[in-house]
Parts: sequence; C-alpha cells; structure tokens
Amino acid sequence: MFYIASEKSGIEFFDSFSAGSEDQRICAYTSPVMAVIRFVSGIDPKNDLTVAYDQSEIGKLELWEDCKDGFKAVYEGKNCFVYEVKEYTYQEGMTGWKDEYVSAHKITAIHEQEISDIYQFLLKASEENEIEFHDFTDTTEYILKFNEVAEKMEERNSGPVFVIEEGKLIKYIAGKHNSHLTIPDKVTSIGYRAFYNSRINSISVPAGLTSIEEEAFYGSGLYQLELPESLTHIGKLAFGGCNWLRDISIPETVVEIGPWAFGYYVGGDFNEPLPNDFTMFIYGKKDSEAERYAKENESYKEKTIIKFVEK
Repeated sequence: MFYIASEKSGIEFFDSFSAGSEDQRICAYTSPVMAVIRFVSGIDPKNDLTVAYDQSEIGKLELWEDCKDGFKAVYEGKNCFVYEVKEYTYQEGMTGWKDEYVSAHKITAIHEQEISDIYQFLLKASEENEIEFHDFTDTTEYILKFNEVAEKMEERNSGPVFVIEEGKLIKYIAGKHNSHLTIPDKVTSIGYRAFYNSRINSISVPAGLTSIEEEAFYGSGLYQLELPESLTHIGKLAFGGCNWLRDISIPETVVEIGPWAFGYYVGGDFNEPLPNDFTMFIYGKKDSEAERYAKENESYKEKTIIKFVEK
C-alpha cells in the first residue's frame, strides 16, 4: 500500500487540487510515518517547518529540531489523517526522496486513519526504531549539522520529478534547478510531449533509451544532447521548435526519424523551418537514417536549414 497524509477527513479521492499541489502531481509514500513527516514539513503550506530530516540509503529517516522542544510545541495535540491508496493506482515516480511515488492522475482513497497527535505518533515511531529523532542542543556541532541537513532537504525538494510508467517517461515536472537533467536509467522511451516547452538546456539520457516519441522535446531550450547507441526511433517533431539545438550526432542504430523531427517548428504554414537564419548540423554515418533525413530536409524555399556532416 501507499499512503497520503492530509489535514482533511472524509477525502474520497486525491487530485492535484486536493493534494495541495501547484504542479499537477500527487505524492504518496510507502509508510504512514513518511507520509506524516512529508505532510508536516512543507507539503501542507499551512504548517511551519520545525524539523530538518535526511534519509539514509536504506530509507530510514533522521530528524533534527530547529529549536529546543520546537517540534513538540508545534505538533503535540495536532492531528492529521492518513489515507491508504492501492499501489497499482500510482505510476512510478522519481524524486529526490526514496519511498516517494508520483501520480499525475486522480487517486482513490480506500481507507482513512486519524492520527490524533502528530508528535506522539512520531515519538512512538522513534521508539520503535522506524525513525531517529535528534533533540535540539545549543552547540555549534548540532547547528552545523541541522543546517547541512536542511540544505540537503531543500535540494531534494526542489529537484525535478519524472513520472515513469513501464519504462516510458510520460511527464516531466520542473524543479527549481532545471538547466541540466539526468534521466533515470530505467527509462527506455520518452513519451509524447514529455518535455514540451520545458526550460532545460542539456540532458543526459540513459544508455538503454530506444525511442523518443512525437513532440517529446518540442519547444524546449535544449542546446546540448548526446543520443545513445541504443536509440532506434525519433518521432515527428520530436525536437521541433528547439531554437538553440544547432548540432546533433545521430547514431547509426536509428532506423526511423519522423517528419520535421529537427530544424522545424509549427508555424503559420504548419511546419516551417526555424527562424533567424537557423542552420542545423546533423552528424552521422554515410547511408544512415541521419543522412537520409538531413538531405531530404536540406533546404526550404531555397534556404539551407540542415547540413549533413559525415563522421
């Protein structure tokens, strides 16, 4: 089972609005304890952050207070509600946190449990060794550790989210740091409009990637991309509207490149070459699909828009 914590009782389903999300996602967790901790630490903006926490490689949470008895003062006697949701209702997600899963779809709640006292609930979890709670001490060592953990927590919270289903990356949700992204190794295909109009500049794709579907990166800010030798398919307008992507090397394993995949955008005449004297260089092997695409799209209305460079 997965779990979602909320301040509200009687919820029948979760969507991006009821989950309090501004980026059209719902997060669920593999334990009620993790759900409650993420709830009190900022998922619900009405709660103040009084604790910093980190997660070990095995997923165990360690918590640090920001002042003496601060967590107790804020959360003792306060309640929340934890909902079970079935595992199959969630697409697999990738965030900075272990045991955090993401959905972009409506999720049905199947069971509700009231946590009558958040502080006592987490204190019991600490006693049962589910989490490790560090009481505040007014020492330089403790304060430095708290600041270190809080900074790491912010980095994890502000990272991107990838929604992945059966190896296909179907949705990218931007974090605060988006100039370069590394796609998880488990991804074998990038779906329709997964990075549509995103602000990414460069991206690292896994060695096992086989397919980039229609309009996957349309309108993105990409200017640097290395395609793996495993890639076989690039869909229609996959990189359409990518004004800054001026050169790309296409491996000879690619056997199909869809119409207007590179060098075009959707304009008034439907698909037109990119503006501002745009010229793109495509590098590839002789007699490859890359050469075919480049030469078939070499010019438009007597203007050179794509040049093939044999490598």
